Amino acid sequence: MWDGFNFNHVSSVEFCVNVEEDGEFENYQIPADESVQDALRDMLEKTRIFFDEAEDADELGTFELSEKYAAREPLIAEIDDEAMEFPRTLFGEEGWESNPDALHHPGEIPFYFGVFLDDHDRKLVAVRRATQFKGVLKSKLIRWFDDTLQLIENDVFRLDHEFDVLITAGHVHILHPKSFEFIADIEQLVADKAHEKALSLGEHIKFARFEGVAEFCRTKKRAARLVASLCARDDLGQIRRAKFIAAAGQSGVEIEAVGNKIRPLAGSEYGFLELLDDRRYITDIKTGAAERFFASSRRRLP
Repeated sequence: MWDGFNFNHVSSVEFCVNVEEDGEFENYQIPADESVQDALRDMLEKTRIFFDEAEDADELGTFELSEKYAAREPLIAEIDDEAMEFPRTLFGEEGWESNPDALHHPGEIPFYFGVFLDDHDRKLVAVRRATQFKGVLKSKLIRWFDDTLQLIENDVFRLDHEFDVLITAGHVHILHPKSFEFIADIEQLVADKAHEKALSLGEHIKFARFEGVAEFCRTKKRAARLVASLCARDDLGQIRRAKFIAAAGQSGVEIEAVGNKIRPLAGSEYGFLELLDDRRYITDIKTGAAERFFASSRRRLP
């Protein structure tokens, strides 16, 4: 899972921040003494433990764009996955300019990250959304110095207890999905490609037309995510027209025929995509009519 990275022999630690400057974002390396490096090592170790425990318990899920996740939920993704554009780019960067002045405006730091090398120069990049760190502590802090209580007047920055994301040569390990999506700007990434991807679904699901769905995705973020989720699958060609039409009728998805193909009626675009992505279902275990539901997750049961 860790692509050979040796957590027991971390030989080098760099501390970097991402800073917004005139609407552009730049990464800078910040000189850090041994105490800060040790704190970053400690953050890394605490984060690693969550993933190792989850893997031992078979609870490590694969990140999917259309899933809804808990605030803390260990997930993994292949770094070559199309949605991993941000971590893939960040991992490939090196040689950041040193700029201690980047900390002068903490409100303009969206995230910080540590770059770790082990004893064989294998790299791991650990990223954290700058929530506590960038917030200069505004309460009146005091310290005991030279037998006297003194007020701390300098800016104080607080590191977090764990990272949001760990990036290795082949994988992206996500501990806090919402923070990862913010850092990676997943919403914009998905939105930029939604129209093109929706149209491409017709190449795999040949009995349906997706022009209307493609237009719908231009302004609907959840629809764009569903399209991205569908495009990541490799089993769309197995969806059968007759079975889909029957399921649409049962689950309340309104469709119409256009020549020898089908498409959703206005107002059923979400249902159409949900049904294709195995997220609509009915239950008939109680007295009365069967009930329809939407599944926020489509994790396969053993």
